[in-house]
Amino acid sequence: MTTTARPSDGTIETVPHEVHRLTVQVNESFDAFRERYEDAVPVFQSERFAKLVEEGADWQTVLDATKENAPHSFIIYWSTEFTSLMRLAGDRGRCVEYLMGNHTFAQRMYRYNPAVMLYAPLRTAIFEDADGATWFTVDQPS
Repeated sequence: MTTTARPSDGTIETVPHEVHRLTVQVNESFDAFRERYEDAVPVFQSERFAKLVEEGADWQTVLDATKENAPHSFIIYWSTEFTSLMRLAGDRGRCVEYLMGNHTFAQRMYRYNPAVMLYAPLRTAIFEDADGATWFTVDQPS
């Protein structure tokens, strides 16, 4: 099947949307909650899934591999800790950010509009405020 791309007329669409951020104070230390979070949400097995792509695996194989990778349904695709970098500016709070989710859930929306990948996976963060309290935050998916 051959598809022909439509020529672009330079149209720019503006799509306003409201976001509700959920921020929950955690009754644990930053390190303890981070460890528990990362145990519950394992890292994406990128080499395994790259091999499935290379092999042209069927979707059921991807679903099965994802279930094995994500026993609680979620995977960490990326993370970074900003603490050390921000300390260079004199900031003392700790923060680690994650891109987490499940590509098999995202696929259900992707088929309708691939731009949903701006929001799936989700960005989450664990941070420590100036008083030493630990917080977990995520923008509520709609």
